[in-house]
Amino acid sequence: MPDLRSHLPALLTALVCVALASPALAQPASGAPPRPGATPAPGASAAAGAAATPGAEGEGDSLYVIVEATQRPLDGLLVLPTACGPYKAWCDEVQAVLHNDMRLSGVVRALKLKKAKVEAIKRYNLPGFEVNLAAARKAGVVYAVASWARKARKQKGVLELHIGVIDVRTGKRLDLGRRALQTGPIKAIRTLAHRASNAIFGAISGVEGSFDGQFFYSAPGAGCHRCIWMADADGYNARVIVGGKGIHMLPRPTADQGLNFVSFKPDLPSLFRLDGPKVDQLWATSPNTHTPVVLAGDAPAAKRPRGKRRGSKRRAKKRRLSKGRKAGAKRKGGAGGKVPGMPAKPWATGATLQFRTAATNRAGQVVATINDGDQADLWLLNAAGKPVRNLTNHESDDLDPSWSPDGTRIAFVSNRTGRPQIYVMNADGSNVQRMTFAGPYNTGPDWGANNKIVYSGLRGSAVDILTVDMAKQMQRLTPGRGKRSLEPSWTTCGRRVLYVSDEDGRGARVWVASHDGAARQPLALPRGRYYTPVWRKKPGVLPTPFRP
Repeated sequence: MPDLRSHLPALLTALVCVALASPALAQPASGAPPRPGATPAPGASAAAGAAATPGAEGEGDSLYVIVEATQRPLDGLLVLPTACGPYKAWCDEVQAVLHNDMRLSGVVRALKLKKAKVEAIKRYNLPGFEVNLAAARKAGVVYAVASWARKARKQKGVLELHIGVIDVRTGKRLDLGRRALQTGPIKAIRTLAHRASNAIFGAISGVEGSFDGQFFYSAPGAGCHRCIWMADADGYNARVIVGGKGIHMLPRPTADQGLNFVSFKPDLPSLFRLDGPKVDQLWATSPNTHTPVVLAGDAPAAKRPRGKRRGSKRRAKKRRLSKGRKAGAKRKGGAGGKVPGMPAKPWATGATLQFRTAATNRAGQVVATINDGDQADLWLLNAAGKPVRNLTNHESDDLDPSWSPDGTRIAFVSNRTGRPQIYVMNADGSNVQRMTFAGPYNTGPDWGANNKIVYSGLRGSAVDILTVDMAKQMQRLTPGRGKRSLEPSWTTCGRRVLYVSDEDGRGARVWVASHDGAARQPLALPRGRYYTPVWRKKPGVLPTPFRP
């Protein structure tokens, strides 16, 4: 049986690390008997055999093609300057958040116009919201957004954020209903602006937005080779929630908006768990942050000044690292202290078992990839984290599970036909079906609320983000061009995808794409090393229709 890692390009760095963490993954035993205690899944062998026949493989290659990303024009949306009386900081914050959210929306194109054009368009701000329709149309504006922030008159420390949207084509205001007014603590002004963006997105697309959400990812941090981070939907407020010495990776949300992740304790990778309230507590108190980048312009790094001595850049880097280590040692949870967010004991572990990606469905059932020293299989775990049923029990490597929205099926990766491809099976392991028939290497499936599976696939010299629906129709969301785009995850609204990419040629960042690939934008996180970003959401929650 071919080795799963033999087809792994060097550019798939996240999966390389997983493979290195589980060396037995490189040694699938062809024709090996079932391991002790393994229970064959009903119907799995017959279905897998049918999918593995040379005839089926060749037939699939000739029948299925990849549809390129949708090339649809995006309507222009202009966020007018916020009105907030003497509180200029509020004005700047609200307008910046609304503009950036619309930039990341994938349903409109956020416009940046010269001040003179904006003044010509804006006639009255809220509450008597009007615009110069002729000037707006001339500037390419389809939607104009106005906002007004003020202190609540009857509640101390409370902010009122009023929002209005005009469709320039008709001259009428969109119905935002109760969403036109957002109230909350003044210190939560960014969250209120994100919720206003949810309403704008919903009024335009018909689906409630998810701009006030958060996502997990794995990345280097103070005191750990890899920490588990959590950030706001736009990449701001990134903080370490699991740190300390070692490698912490493969975050996945649980049914209570908590977190499952993999860490090495003491030697083999084990599964750890944090519940939702604990995640909130850690995120609120963690002092570790990534400084967000300034997205306007996003210019390349300046050239080194002439006359600077050789080695000075290296010495400066050493000083920064040393300073970071000292700061980490002083902080609670830094190097040498209590590990932030790290439970005292693993939730699932074993003397010879290597745990990896664990997916949870809406009912709280957990299926995890387990390598027992022979090969990787998908196992159903009980409430105590104990493996109770081998769902795949195949001589190939089966890994990286993702539940369907209704919790009745599982998508996963297998090399049972020679190369890694995306498969789907019932929750009991029966009715295995191959879903991808194009490309030599497809991996990282995430089953979205729109019933499409998003994944990353090797295409020539590029790794792209693609989707496949239940009719096995595949669509590419990223442009290729020899770049690396991988590890995708659907957002809650089902209309956007998070992923890691260097598609602009200036280093890896976390990006977001529309569901059809018509728009792609980077988040505010700086360039660096990022692994497996995944949206924090309750499994099985369907997109919420917008109701004013």
